[in-house]
Order: sequence, then structure tokens, then C-alpha cells
Amino acid sequence: MSEPLYEPIVQSPCIGVCHLDARQLCSGCHRRIDEIAEWSHASPARRMEIRRAAAQRAFADASLVESGQALSEK
Repeated sequence: MSEPLYEPIVQSPCIGVCHLDARQLCSGCHRRIDEIAEWSHASPARRMEIRRAAAQRAFADASLVESGQALSEK
């Protein structure tokens, strides 16, 4: 099977609100510090994995806020 002519572009989830919390997660994009550092040289497949994990963390954090639990309790 031949190589694809191009690799899909996976946009960074960064929204310009860069602040690491006590868990070493960015409060803007919900990536871990190691995922942020890895992003520039990650393959498109790995970038999709990072985005998926960050989205799951964002959903979990939003659920905690809605339930009245503080994020610092995690």
C-alpha cells in the first residue's frame, strides 16, 4: 500500500488561556504539560489521541463544576 500524499492537519486545542493548575493541566485546553511539550513533533494520529484525552478531561472537569465539586478536590 502506498503512503498517503498528505497527512491530515490536526489543529492545536490551545485557546490562548495558558495556566497550569496543581494537576499540571492547562486550564484552557486541558492538556497535560507533557502533551503540550510533545505537540510540536507528534504525528497526526498522536495529536488526535491528545485532543481526545484533553476533551475527556474537559468534560470531566465541567461535570465536577456542575455537580458543585471543586476541581481542587480531585
